[in-house]
Amino acid sequence: MLPSQNRVTATWPDGSVKWLYLDFMLALSAGGAGNYTVAYGDRVTSMPSPAAVQVRRSPDGLEVNTGAIRFLVSATRFGLVENVRLASGQSVQREPIGAEIVEAGGRVWRALDLPVTKLEVEQSGPLHAVRWSRQSSRPRASRRRGRSRSQGAWIFCAISAAAGAIR
Repeated sequence: MLPSQNRVTATWPDGSVKWLYLDFMLALSAGGAGNYTVAYGDRVTSMPSPAAVQVRRSPDGLEVNTGAIRFLVSATRFGLVENVRLASGQSVQREPIGAEIVEAGGRVWRALDLPVTKLEVEQSGPLHAVRWSRQSSRPRASRRRGRSRSQGAWIFCAISAAAGAIR
């Protein structure tokens, strides 16, 4: 048995599982292969994970601990991660990691200059956590056929964190 995490993504009209997202970790040697059997039913229990991803909401954002690293996902600026530390506490990356988006016309958007409008944990479990944030650019007015309308862009960022140690 392996520790696993799963979630139902679709069901049949009778409520039975149609699609199941199954997540598990294993260590294969280079070029290795493995065969696995999925056991299901009311009496099947999952094996506990030796390490679990922990996600905690704080005033600064989401603090994520994978067991191998810890990092912050800011609630105020649209960066990827910041304050990355090893399990020992040693700092790996203090400053926020950001990105730039360049429009076809040459306009540059720096992610760190954009505010976060929503910060959510989409999935959180012992083996795997997914967080996403959303940012809305400032709407810009345009005139079309005598009417004024607002245009803007949504920018999404998702980060997956898996439990375990750096090898």
